[in-house]
Amino acid sequence: MFNGRTRKPKLYNGYRLLAVDGSKLPITSKIKDKKTTIQNANDSDKPFSAYHLNTSYDILEYTYDDVILQG
Repeated sequence: MFNGRTRKPKLYNGYRLLAVDGSKLPITSKIKDKKTTIQNANDSDKPFSAYHLNTSYDILEYTYDDVILQG
């Protein structure tokens, strides 16, 4: 509600333009945590630790609309 009263979002033909991405953020492989350890489909690859980052970016406003960091 606060944002609705303080700014009017820029629209393109009546729509907000959002870019959505999911990325792996590798962290040290010394951490042995089930929430952050990733084993690729190819079992010959060594498991590694990473966080998963999901972002939603407003292209016209040059701002992040939403960010989720998962273990």
